[in-house]
Amino acid sequence: MATSTGGSRFCGVADTMVLGEGVSRLLSRNLARFEAGLVTPAHVISQIEDFLCQMGKVRVFSKTSFAGDRDCPWTHLGGLYRWDKAVALVSWEKLPPGGFKLNTDASVLHGRAAGGGVLRDHCGRVIFAYYKEFGELDVLEAEAQSFRDDLHICANWAVCTLTVESESKVLVQLVNSDVVSKWPVYNVLREIRHFLHRMNAPLHHVFREANSVADAFASS
Repeated sequence: MATSTGGSRFCGVADTMVLGEGVSRLLSRNLARFEAGLVTPAHVISQIEDFLCQMGKVRVFSKTSFAGDRDCPWTHLGGLYRWDKAVALVSWEKLPPGGFKLNTDASVLHGRAAGGGVLRDHCGRVIFAYYKEFGELDVLEAEAQSFRDDLHICANWAVCTLTVESESKVLVQLVNSDVVSKWPVYNVLREIRHFLHRMNAPLHHVFREANSVADAFASS
């Protein structure tokens, strides 16, 4: 199925979860704002198109995401790789002696964005825990700002030998890819990259089960 509005064209993308996530992030900001007519359908479609392009740049899509849609303008965003499914045990992993690990997360519940994080030493002992409410933000913006604030605390504490983990695959890929984002998170991404470079801290994606403490703070 394809529709067009204001010169923008939508395709039937098989990977509806990614598209649905983008739509929900755009619309979850403030439903009343859309109902008031301050944001036009064409503007929403433009924002979703930007979102899909960003996801393509960080290799979220595969060729199968566009199966059956050869005329889709985003087919070039699909990579040649495929997703392999496997069962694995997931848990928070300890670091070598002297290491510290920062886990960060954010959520948007009932229109309220909040973020949280926890820094632990190599034995799993909590060094500090963090929680902050951000007000009216979408999920990606909240994740980025929470991440930035966590790193700021670590930098102020002069934390050395730091490893950072987040369950937001989109955010991790955006940060690690050095993509120039058009989203409002552009400046926040620059700050995140600055802190990571300054502390020589690697950033990894983990599943929610390995990020449960930060997830609990963000969802509280």
